[in-house]
Amino acid sequence: MNKLDTRTEVIKFVINQSQCVPAIRMFFLSSFMDPDGKFHRHKYPILAIRTDHVLFFQKRFPIKSYSSGEGLTPEELIESGWNFVERCNETHAIILDSDYGFIDTDNDLMKMENEESIHAELPWPYDEDRDQKAFEQTYQDLERILFKQQEMKASVP
Repeated sequence: MNKLDTRTEVIKFVINQSQCVPAIRMFFLSSFMDPDGKFHRHKYPILAIRTDHVLFFQKRFPIKSYSSGEGLTPEELIESGWNFVERCNETHAIILDSDYGFIDTDNDLMKMENEESIHAELPWPYDEDRDQKAFEQTYQDLERILFKQQEMKASVP
């Protein structure tokens, strides 16, 4: 089988999940730059942390004959020629979005072009002045990154 006539598919198989409430105050901050160059800021409290125990499998297919491994157990994947690649834990922050409900911050629905985001932690006790300064500094950092990205895009012919 010629390497150019094949493609490699990867399946992510979640075998276990656990959730907990963060022990510290955590927020998901994002800043989006619209076509007019105006920044739009969003702040979500992180309500839970979810850890997924994940197995990855991969298989090389001839381009014209692909058979999905979706819906198969790990044992069935191996029996049908898929190769075990890696076992790992993935951690996700869960927020409540007005459009999507409870959603993890890594979900593709939460990603936009010209947007940067970060998870921010704040200490106890709550202090409005300190918190606002920390948020403002973080937003300025995100917006500096977005501005630099726009400059780089504009400089590419």
